Amino acid sequence: MYVALAVTLFALGFPNGPSSGEPFDVVFLDGKVKRADSLSIRQGEVQIGNGQSASVQTSWRELNSIRPIGVQGVAPKQLLRLVDGSEIAIKTIVGKGDLWSIETEQGRFEIGKKQASWLRFRQANSVEDSSWQSMIDSKNDSDLLVISRDEGLLDRAQGMIIEVKSDTVKFDYDGQVLDAPISKLLGIVWLRPQSNPIEPTVRIRTTDGSQWMARDLIWSTVNQSPLQFTTPLGMKVEVRPENLMEIDFSIANLKWLSGLPIVSLAATPRITTKQPIPGRNLAFQPRFVSRREGGSDQDKDLLFPSPGEITFRVPEQVARFESNVIRTSEGDVHSELILEIYENETLIQERKLAPDEDSITLSCDVHVDKRLKLVVRSNATLAAGSEVKWLQPRFLR
Repeated sequence: MYVALAVTLFALGFPNGPSSGEPFDVVFLDGKVKRADSLSIRQGEVQIGNGQSASVQTSWRELNSIRPIGVQGVAPKQLLRLVDGSEIAIKTIVGKGDLWSIETEQGRFEIGKKQASWLRFRQANSVEDSSWQSMIDSKNDSDLLVISRDEGLLDRAQGMIIEVKSDTVKFDYDGQVLDAPISKLLGIVWLRPQSNPIEPTVRIRTTDGSQWMARDLIWSTVNQSPLQFTTPLGMKVEVRPENLMEIDFSIANLKWLSGLPIVSLAATPRITTKQPIPGRNLAFQPRFVSRREGGSDQDKDLLFPSPGEITFRVPEQVARFESNVIRTSEGDVHSELILEIYENETLIQERKLAPDEDSITLSCDVHVDKRLKLVVRSNATLAAGSEVKWLQPRFLR
């Protein structure tokens, strides 16, 4: 997957010198992790340095992510989403008409109204979250004010956003101009005309809770230089090393199964009871489990507590599916399992996991818009010892 080159940084044209002293985990697409104490990124090439071994050069197309060790972030209060997919933690926002000014941890930026998608003034609570998500996902024919009501209920007013000040939003509601207090709002949603999707890019996560979509990365950890990049909307951004949480290449190189809607799922446990048990089948159905609290799509494994199946639709711009399937530590008895992958109703891969085997890798070509069905079967009585996890199931572009 990558090739170690026993050459110096200087010979490759990358900055040479001492490491930054801050370690990184560099995660490759095949799951391998390399610890680094220095990094350089330029023109799509990544140089990985480690004082105890030869340096490694690779393309960012071979990488999943780069993560500084031990860096913690915070959940943002005010969050602005742009049409390129960037979600920016902001300190202040003011503007009217077509020109808006935002202040962030990374500096002050000017944006056009057509570049903004939505703005959330505070974190949504557990009751508000699903309603808020529905409002920002829906197709609207005007701007929206999202109003907080009692008991976590949300309401919306349709009209036109005229101006945002420090404490109010000026809003044209059916020809009447209103000053809505921000303290009464969860957020605002701008009308977005239909447009072509922006090609996936690298995602930069920062400690203030921002997620920047990025292109043209330039960085060297020598002398604690800032990470420099340009967003798809043309914003020039610099991130100080201490504010960096992750460089996520997977959005351009991978698509995680956990981020896709489930078409159908079913469990086939070989356990019968005299009386129906409410929720019994739900307990045995395949489901995603996160490796850590608040984990993103790439942190989720697909758990089969018992034999069963789950179906997704193959997304655009992918060509291959892969996952490593492992037995869990539950129980001392292991049955033989048959792992199957179907595209529509055609079986495209079948592998057996013997009782004395702990893991197996599945990988197959897929085709856009086909139904991909993952199946776990067992012929054992009661299907004992059949629990497995599909680790980070993913599509490759």
